[in-house]
Amino acid sequence: MAQAYDFALDKMGMDIMSYNLWVDYINFLKAVEAVGSYAENQRITAVRKVYQRGVVNPMINIEALWKDYCAYETNINPLIAKKMTEDRGRDYMNARRVAKEYEAVTRGLNKNLPSVPPQNTPEEAQQVDLWKKYISWEKSNPLRTEDHALITKRVMFAYEQCLLCLGHHPDIWYEAASYLEQSSKILTEKGGRMKYEKVHNIYKRLIAVTDIDPTLGYVQYMKFARRAEGIKSARLVFKMAREDNRTKFQVFVAASLMEYYCSKEKTVALKIFELGLKKYGGIPEYVLCYMEFMSHLNEDNNTRVLYERVLSSGQIQPEKSIEIWSRFLAFESEVGDLASIQKVEKRRTQAIEKDLAKQRVVQLPGSEVSKVVYDEEEGKKAPEYPKPDVEQMLPFKPRQNTRNYRKGPFVTMDKFIEQMKNLVVPEGYTRQNITTRVSPFKSTIFIVIGQYTFSYPST
Repeated sequence: MAQAYDFALDKMGMDIMSYNLWVDYINFLKAVEAVGSYAENQRITAVRKVYQRGVVNPMINIEALWKDYCAYETNINPLIAKKMTEDRGRDYMNARRVAKEYEAVTRGLNKNLPSVPPQNTPEEAQQVDLWKKYISWEKSNPLRTEDHALITKRVMFAYEQCLLCLGHHPDIWYEAASYLEQSSKILTEKGGRMKYEKVHNIYKRLIAVTDIDPTLGYVQYMKFARRAEGIKSARLVFKMAREDNRTKFQVFVAASLMEYYCSKEKTVALKIFELGLKKYGGIPEYVLCYMEFMSHLNEDNNTRVLYERVLSSGQIQPEKSIEIWSRFLAFESEVGDLASIQKVEKRRTQAIEKDLAKQRVVQLPGSEVSKVVYDEEEGKKAPEYPKPDVEQMLPFKPRQNTRNYRKGPFVTMDKFIEQMKNLVVPEGYTRQNITTRVSPFKSTIFIVIGQYTFSYPST
């Protein structure tokens, strides 16, 4: 019976009036008798799976189905009900928006008309225009999904519904065939569904190796999944990475930046960074990546709050928080005023002096905040070398020089300068005519100027 319901949903589950079909299937699964905890869990999973498929499918009364789903999750487990509904809430809001457009674009279609050859009546022309309008609307991708296979499925469902009433109109058949050919080319250019499965198997085999770090593998796996199958497939890979204890913080950074730059989901990116902060809050590299991301959002107050929260949490060891303090000071220097800069600089100095009792931090001048840390390890002494025994040494006593000869020459400079000032040099003599001599016992200095000789006693 469950297979029959699955077949019916696969063929008519996208119809705007398919609400009763979804509800009947859910009620059937709820009524299945389950014996034992394993069977009960299987039934809960099956019901949840149908609910989650239905609440993202545009149709009339989708609000009632969403309300029943929220009540069902609350009755099963109130603790995880909020998380389960939040995960599907965004897709539900999108489906509800499309459902209103779906109802408007199909208003006036008569799906009960028999398929007869063209009659060229005004009523028939009106129905042809309405069907073509509905098909064009489906081709415009109202769900805004990146899954081209889903888009093709919905468009072909519209063509099939149209051909049930306009089966004798060859232009409709030609348009459907042309669209299928175009979609086939697009899927082939993207690699094809079968090739996707092969790539998935290769990545899964890689990350299943136990003696490697799978972080880079998960990052590349996420990028492939987003390119090939859309952001939802990438999120499933990210979920696998979160459950793997071997992964490092780079997976959270890559997933957050992918959501921000590729999906334009700033809120989702911030939630991923916050989730990673709970797990990797003690790693300065991850915190710096989060802070750099926040600085690009041009939200100064939120960035400042993040700095305060990280530095006051106590998760990061004091000796590893120096770079974060320096980045905080640089941030205030760029966007803050003088008072905030001085306040952060003072707090930075106090925190480092308090927490790093074994280190001395010196701030160097420059455009960027830099530091030099001199470690003073306790108990680590410098090597000792042999030293002389100074207790056995005698003090030095200089002796008087008792020799008779004198070393010189020693000139009384004051007298010499005075004599030189009063000296009159004869005319016609140059520096080359002046010579000096010293007596053999160096007691007298002789200055010879031409034919004149002057003597000066040395002291």
